[in-house]
Amino acid sequence: MDYCFLPYDPIFSKLFEKEKLYLQRILGSNITIEHFGSTAVPGLDGKGVIDIYILTSKDKIESISDILQKNGYVFGDFFKDDDHLLYQIDKLESNKKYHYHIHLSSIGSANFKDCIIFRDYLRTHPEAIKKYTQFKKIALNKIKDITDKKEVVKIYLDTKKPIIEEIIQAVKEK
Repeated sequence: MDYCFLPYDPIFSKLFEKEKLYLQRILGSNITIEHFGSTAVPGLDGKGVIDIYILTSKDKIESISDILQKNGYVFGDFFKDDDHLLYQIDKLESNKKYHYHIHLSSIGSANFKDCIIFRDYLRTHPEAIKKYTQFKKIALNKIKDITDKKEVVKIYLDTKKPIIEEIIQAVKEK
């Protein structure tokens, strides 16, 4: 796997807004769509993946999953639990390829809440961005020669987990 560490680019928020409009068109507007992850935090460097969270009622998960797949989003079976499905797609914008991860969960998802808490904290705490960036660089270094996607995801997430949990816990305790 070849991952690189990219500087934050303001185009990320524009790409999210464009994708959000597209998702609302194919899925309907009665869903929550949020931008999170590195590309949602100005000044945070990362892999350049546009992470998007979709929340819907539990009874609509399967139909939304079908619609996503019929529209070219590929189910990422390396990352799945009872309340969190992942889809991927690459799209061209001005002759440059961007990678999107679409996370799908039901309303009330604890993972969604934590992702938003973490995103919002980073947006208002530049010193936390620096600390988190160090963890991300260590994580990318650990996975640079690994080819198994499931192993890559596990190591990458496990390496970042301590700083993420520390921040989320501190916010929740306030």
